[in-house]
Amino acid sequence: MTKGQRCIISPRPVAPVRQNETSVSLYVNQQGEDMTNRRIFIMGSCAAALAAISTRSALAEDRQPLREDEPQAREFSYVNDATKVDQKKFPDFKPGDRCGKCQIYEDGPNDMGGCPLFPRRLVAAAGWCTSFG
Repeated sequence: MTKGQRCIISPRPVAPVRQNETSVSLYVNQQGEDMTNRRIFIMGSCAAALAAISTRSALAEDRQPLREDEPQAREFSYVNDATKVDQKKFPDFKPGDRCGKCQIYEDGPNDMGGCPLFPRRLVAAAGWCTSFG
């Protein structure tokens, strides 16, 4: 800026008001691009990610292990130990199939994890049910 020029500080770039005035944005990168939208997006994304992580961990702590005698577990023939599956009763079962290898299994603490089929419950990674996939 040369002597005699006035500087207007604005959060957004504005057009010079008079011939010798210069506008300056507080949020301009080295290429002269306005950074306001990018910063707001990044800060919002970080806040959303943090909220999602803290909510998920809070929900995981509230979940209890699924018991085989519960109605929802019986509906899907869930067992805590896949080695105890009756292969004659469930011909689709293959040795080695278990919840931990299922596409919809969500890792969790202590060899337990989440499953969308059993909301608010934890299933054993070594378990199995008829919807294995």
